[in-house]
Amino acid sequence: MAPRTLPLVQPSDTAPDASMLFIAGLHRSGTTLIEHWLTARYDVTYLRAPVPENEGQHLQDVYPTARMHGGPGRFAFAPEMAPPPPPKAEAAAMRERLLRCWATWRTGGKARTLVEKSPPNLTKIAWLRRVFPGARFLIVTRDPRAVSLATVKMSDLPLPDLLEHYHRAHALALRDLRPSDCHYLSYEAFTRDPEGAAARAADALGLRPRPAPPNPPLGSRP
Repeated sequence: MAPRTLPLVQPSDTAPDASMLFIAGLHRSGTTLIEHWLTARYDVTYLRAPVPENEGQHLQDVYPTARMHGGPGRFAFAPEMAPPPPPKAEAAAMRERLLRCWATWRTGGKARTLVEKSPPNLTKIAWLRRVFPGARFLIVTRDPRAVSLATVKMSDLPLPDLLEHYHRAHALALRDLRPSDCHYLSYEAFTRDPEGAAARAADALGLRPRPAPPNPPLGSRP
């Protein structure tokens, strides 16, 4: 289903609210695996919709998607993908619109923290920080050679161009880095020790374990 055909705004008299956790990392960096791990184990809500990898970028009409500026291997070169922080009043309107768009597809319980994962998060951390005061960012890295090789089949670009795109995107993230609200997690560290790496990330980002379901009564069916 094409993203533009999806209903973007959930009818409601009450504006939704959320404390945002943005997962930022290029295509083929392992962000989907890490998002699934965190949302299964920690007390957060998340997005599930018939769009590529459940990415929030395809479920809103406030900012351009990666595909509008070349898609994998190209989007980080577009100035539009690294916008300056908007004025406060404009940012507040953008925040409300984005939360209304995402509310339609939000699931996972009643936790206030909403996890949103999209590759363009990597290039607009400062913009997201202004629009969502108090937001936190999990920046996922992976060996740029592995990312670039895995991206070849998603684009028609040569490896040197894909490597340059990787470094451009991560340079933008590094420019906007704040230790107070950003945490780096490498895909390689996660695959070596998923429990430990996820626990360290969760601690840095202020996530709590998802409550365990109550034990069923003795003799009941599972």
